[in-house]
Amino acid sequence: MIREILTNPKEHDKDSFIYLVHSFMDWNGDGISQYELREKLKRINDSRQFYRASLIAHLNEDSVKNKVGYHGKITQDGTFGNIGVILDPVNEGAIYIAWNSDLGSPPNKAELKEFALKHMGKIKSPLQLLTKTVGPKDIKYNELVLQGCKNTEVQGVFFRGNNIETRYKAKMLADIACETSQRDLPIIEIPLPPYESINNPEDQELESMLIHSEMLGAQLEFTNPNYQNDKFPTFKTFENHTQS
Repeated sequence: MIREILTNPKEHDKDSFIYLVHSFMDWNGDGISQYELREKLKRINDSRQFYRASLIAHLNEDSVKNKVGYHGKITQDGTFGNIGVILDPVNEGAIYIAWNSDLGSPPNKAELKEFALKHMGKIKSPLQLLTKTVGPKDIKYNELVLQGCKNTEVQGVFFRGNNIETRYKAKMLADIACETSQRDLPIIEIPLPPYESINNPEDQELESMLIHSEMLGAQLEFTNPNYQNDKFPTFKTFENHTQS
């Protein structure tokens, strides 16, 4: 269901792509070492391990209808970290969880495995992941949890944020991924979204409250499948407020 709509990064079109990406966070602030990158890449093909991913897309009005049956543009490009790999999960059964918000899943390997097994099968449709993901504008990303699988292919490397340090890390990751896969892999830039400031403090507070409510609603629905996620206000409420 997800795999069939993914596009090939070797034929990257900045206005018409859908990628499943596994991103890496630089926790120590000093740069991700080659050893750390190699260890993170190993998880993708190790059936004993689980890892997180996100579904991202830029679709213009001409391509969006054919891909996901939606009218209008789609821009859902939030990721956990600003560099990572683009994946093709040949065995879609490796996708255990796919939800339209950050789930705060545990970073510990054993705990993440337990989390994945407990919530296995909680999977939103690709359209929901690309059009209904909630969270702060600058870090609004959906969360998928996958089991490592020997057949999952790394098809490319991505980076977000066009600065020297990020480009350097992406190039280092690409060199390692190419060496591991023994294939040439494209490096894709995903532009950061434009920053939109809200000058009115009251509007800032209202937006923050609405974002928190939406995320809470998505997380409650995840933990309780019988919960109806229609009890929280949406951004339409905020838009109406700012336009009045």
